[in-house]
Amino acid sequence: YEEVVGWYSGWKSSLPASALPLPGVADQLSQALHMMNRSVSGGGPLAGQPGALENVRYMTSREFQAGGVGAQAGQDTGNKNKFATVSEAVKTAAQIPQGFKDLIGRRCEERGIVFRPLPGRWREGKQLYLCGSRQVYLDRNVIFVMEGGSGVWVPTSLNSLLDRAT
Repeated sequence: YEEVVGWYSGWKSSLPASALPLPGVADQLSQALHMMNRSVSGGGPLAGQPGALENVRYMTSREFQAGGVGAQAGQDTGNKNKFATVSEAVKTAAQIPQGFKDLIGRRCEERGIVFRPLPGRWREGKQLYLCGSRQVYLDRNVIFVMEGGSGVWVPTSLNSLLDRAT
């Protein structure tokens, strides 16, 4: 039990104070506290330790009173409604790229770089694309780019591709 509390406190103290109120950080810290609560109260491995339940509940209530995490004790943080309307949620979901190819297309669009498939062109059974002036193909979320006119395909990062696509 002491090790778990030390782990939680250590991780929380390693975060900058400005990051603690951010929704994602607050949700994760809250979930950690709820996990600790469940493990000492619901017959979990720590339930038999004397004082563990009281200590975790005290720490949980102290964290929530201090504003260190985003939800009150006992609340489920996993299904919080983060959007005011359904249309706002749909609009946000439509902006999230659904695959690696979509992500590349979105980043190219942001920089004004043309990203399009080359019709009838394949490499190792994968569609070839033109990214600016560079030929690329994707294999298991890895970008391969043809280096110069040598015909050698080299794996590259998205940022490198975008920097070299002219």
